[in-house]
Amino acid sequence: MTGGYEESDDIHLDAYCLAHKNINGSDVIACVTRCLGYGIRFSGNLVVGTSGDHEGFSIAANSLYEKLKSYIESKYENSYKAKTLKLWLPGYSRTAAIANVLSYMILGEKKLDIENKNVFTYAVATPYCLTKEHSIDFPNVFNLVSEADVVALVPPAVWGLGRCGKDKIIYRSNSDSYTEHKQTDKLQFSDFASVTETYSYTSVLDGYLKELDPELEYPAFGIHKSSWLEYADGTSSTPSENTPYYTTEREMVDWVLSLVMEKDGTATGGYSLKTRELYASTVQEYVSYAIKLFFENTDAFASLAEDLKENPLVLISKWMMNADGLYDSIKEYLGKKSATYDDAKLKSTCTALLQMIDMAGQNGCLTDATLKILTLALNKDNSDLKRVFLHHLPEIQYVLIKNYTE
Repeated sequence: MTGGYEESDDIHLDAYCLAHKNINGSDVIACVTRCLGYGIRFSGNLVVGTSGDHEGFSIAANSLYEKLKSYIESKYENSYKAKTLKLWLPGYSRTAAIANVLSYMILGEKKLDIENKNVFTYAVATPYCLTKEHSIDFPNVFNLVSEADVVALVPPAVWGLGRCGKDKIIYRSNSDSYTEHKQTDKLQFSDFASVTETYSYTSVLDGYLKELDPELEYPAFGIHKSSWLEYADGTSSTPSENTPYYTTEREMVDWVLSLVMEKDGTATGGYSLKTRELYASTVQEYVSYAIKLFFENTDAFASLAEDLKENPLVLISKWMMNADGLYDSIKEYLGKKSATYDDAKLKSTCTALLQMIDMAGQNGCLTDATLKILTLALNKDNSDLKRVFLHHLPEIQYVLIKNYTE
């Protein structure tokens, strides 16, 4: 076994492990990259590039390919030449994309002389990472993906990216997957009653999780209410409802993506996620830097997040009323932790992020998209965003794979 476990300041280079075992007379090499705890490498996920395969994932896959090639040449040249060498390429999330790109490099670009039947890729929650042209249906390359997992749906498919191999859908987010729950509360007064019906939904996943751990609480989805007054004469008022914009988790993910992608940059200082080219040329640098800064200073941002949770309106108002409000806030929290950072880069990044959502931008207000997402995120009675983010966790993916029957 060999591997590189040392930490690197490069946002694209992952720790990896290469191991070998002889199985039924065949040399099998496992080529594995670190699936969790990769810190600043998360920012490499956001380096998509203007064209071609996903730039960040491709850099990581190329680096891993060089290590794999050297490993084969130094130890297993005979079985490689005899065409009996087999490869096992697993991955989850970021490293699922790396495994997928590496699979294409080996099977599509023929960088290694190994046949399709001898390359086995099992990628879980695979992001889109290859151009449509390179998204070839290789027989033993599998992407185990959920329709409700946002990571498996980004970068947005409309940017022209896909995956090679076969998609195996381990969870289908449709109406048949959900069970509706209704709770009615009635408050009686002398001459009328106030009635509230609260609706929420659970899915087959909730049942799977209870089997795994009966004490586990997974947040309900799509909580909404309908309220009205019932009068003594038998009449009632028109119900007041706060129905969500979506009915399934997949619809919710699509809705959020459509919101953040709707601006062409005209009203947001030029910054836009509408197309891949616009994203790469206007947003990518700043978003990637922001994520890298976050993982380098998690304590400082955890403190900021706590204060934002406790006093959202105070902080958001500060950011809206002052063009440097966000920059000043982050600088303050970084200073409390004695963090080192590029001040000019931080300021330009904060300016870009604010203009993307139009706070302190050209209009000095929140865009409609930002308001809708913030309302969803800050609503304590709504757990939909939390549920969708939890859906990507490896424990959830494990339960879905465990119950996958195809």
